[in-house]
Amino acid sequence: MATENNAPIHSAVVIRIDGNAYIRNEQGQLQAIKAGDRIEEGQRIVIDAQGQLVVMLDNGRAVDISGGQEFTADAEMLAPTGVDRNEAAVAQGSDAAVQNVIAALEAGQDPFNVLEPTAAGVAAEAGTAEGAHGFVRLMRIVEDTTPQGFEFSAQQASGDTALVTPATEDDRPAAQADAASQQATLAAPTVQILTDSNADGFINRAEQGSTGSATVKIDLPTGTSVGDTLTITDGQGNTQTHTITAEDLSNGWTTTVTYPAEGETLQVIAVVTTPDGTSSPPGSAAAQLD
Repeated sequence: MATENNAPIHSAVVIRIDGNAYIRNEQGQLQAIKAGDRIEEGQRIVIDAQGQLVVMLDNGRAVDISGGQEFTADAEMLAPTGVDRNEAAVAQGSDAAVQNVIAALEAGQDPFNVLEPTAAGVAAEAGTAEGAHGFVRLMRIVEDTTPQGFEFSAQQASGDTALVTPATEDDRPAAQADAASQQATLAAPTVQILTDSNADGFINRAEQGSTGSATVKIDLPTGTSVGDTLTITDGQGNTQTHTITAEDLSNGWTTTVTYPAEGETLQVIAVVTTPDGTSSPPGSAAAQLD
């Protein structure tokens, strides 16, 4: 009887891409990856030497993937990891010494007066004057060493070897230099979760209301232009894309994002992408449903 595999299939959303990256299908063909695409477990990913990916896992954590490699997106890479807030809580001290220190602090006393004296240092060596330590004096240490030698080829010895210097940023192809310059002009968008009305990082029941979603505003950075693409992702694997208008440049863009489960954190990440594929750094905001 076959055993059913109920293990979840993990995925991640691409929130930023520099250079070129591709998904290689079973026929060996390459499909270009762009911001907002979803990488599924088991897919073969190819990133060129100048490329870099930033993906967001299902729990909202952003992961950087460097270029110059080809790999399979597996569960170890895509599985969200996190620590429950109960596990992260500091346990209440129960040790008697801890309680004595707390009581001394509350009474305004010096807590060191209630602690046992620390152990003395290294015991004095018996037979030395006034408890001083004994020493062994080494008159001389001699060790023969073999001089280091280097071998050079005849060409190197003749001085005909050309000097090779690393390439500078000015030596890069013009297209790469232009892309880097354009990316440098794009700052990260500013993300505000308006439903978190007091901006304390928690959305209580009164703030949640009955709509089932939070209101989010994205203010666009300097360098953004009409026609650029705004990509919004959350920790639940949902993605929204919006073509930026002149009104958005002046007033920002407002949308809604579905709440996660009670007690979990709503994380919203925004990235601006130009028509040539240049992406801004991600802007983000988070609030926990309380």
